Amino acid sequence: MSDAAALKKAQDVLQKASRLREQAQYEEAKKQIKDVLRQFVPDSEGASRRTWAELWYELGLCQLATKHPENARKSLEHALEASPMATEADLRLVELRIDSDTALRNDMAPLYLRYVEKGPAPHIRHGALRRLQQILRIKLTERPAVIVWRMEHLERLRELEPDLNFPKLYLGRGFYLRDNYRKAVEQLEAMTGRAGKSHNVLNMLARSHEKLGHLEEAWRLYDLSLKTTPGQAGVHFRLGRLDLKLAEL
Repeated sequence: MSDAAALKKAQDVLQKASRLREQAQYEEAKKQIKDVLRQFVPDSEGASRRTWAELWYELGLCQLATKHPENARKSLEHALEASPMATEADLRLVELRIDSDTALRNDMAPLYLRYVEKGPAPHIRHGALRRLQQILRIKLTERPAVIVWRMEHLERLRELEPDLNFPKLYLGRGFYLRDNYRKAVEQLEAMTGRAGKSHNVLNMLARSHEKLGHLEEAWRLYDLSLKTTPGQAGVHFRLGRLDLKLAEL
């Protein structure tokens, strides 16, 4: 059989299996898909690769319908690997993995972002955001390469959810750690509500302004941080140092 004929047969089976699934004839749909998957060898790209991905996706949907979530997960992973944009396998994988032991793996971040953008279930979407908050957290001791990777995902998340505070906080911390204090100030000042007035945010803002030479603003923010949370020895020290610098001006 020629490559074109094999592709046409696979596409015909895909359409038939989809109709069978809609009619709840899951076992027959699975059988036909598995038969063609054993015979059909896709090219590295193009229509055959997309069809290969769609066959695995259709198989995964049938396996979900027949209560075989582990088999469905594997089929959806095959679909996603074959052609990432050909199906909605990534959305289904989030629904399968979000409460699993793989939920906080780094490779879940792009899947969660896709679900935030396109996912249909509000409670899964909320769960995806919560897990992104854990996966993308930037700590003060983070390695540079990790900071870059997390900031790329945080930038995308901020585009999707401009009102969320945690992407602004982590982006602000990332810019601070990369010595881009102006950008750090922009992110941190965009935070709203109680989160934007926490002593940790105020202190990072103050340090960023201090690095930029905005000494009076840094002093004001350190002072506000102490009023918010008294007894911060480090902040008292910074205020005393700023007093000396300002006296020299």
